[in-house]
Amino acid sequence: MRIRKYYMKTESRIDAKGVQEYGERLEILAEQDNDQIEPVVVVDDARNKLSPLHDLFEWDDSVAAHQHRLAHARLLIRSIEVVIKRDGKKFQTRAFHNVIIKRNDHTERAYAAVERVMSEPELRQQVIEKALKELESWQRRYSEYKELGIVFTVIKAVRDEAVVMDNVQPVAMVE
Repeated sequence: MRIRKYYMKTESRIDAKGVQEYGERLEILAEQDNDQIEPVVVVDDARNKLSPLHDLFEWDDSVAAHQHRLAHARLLIRSIEVVIKRDGKKFQTRAFHNVIIKRNDHTERAYAAVERVMSEPELRQQVIEKALKELESWQRRYSEYKELGIVFTVIKAVRDEAVVMDNVQPVAMVE
């Protein structure tokens, strides 16, 4: 086994305190199959209560089934696109964006229609910030590939110039 230091991805929803143990276990599993790994192998290993990966999974099937349905609903919402018209041009884009919405005395995550996102500066800013974070994440993921240097330069330029424009025309749905 290689000795490496493991880190949790910045945007991860998994608790980072066990990252070294998780990484080492995944590496052991990968070494068993020519340095590659498949999710089914990870789940099979995690079934063992002694596996360091065990507590990362929900083992109550009714809870896990509900979580799976919610994940499928999120996938469905993220998969639907619409054609919008802005500045005389047509664009195919997501119909809904995941944003933080203020409701009465609290905030919650929800999927807002693209028209609402484009017309409300706070929601629009959230989507722009998320897009920039995704660009930065993509750049970190592929930073060792020098062939992508020009793309990294453009990402930096976009990040440096990104501002929300108050005078953006609202979008119109195309039937």
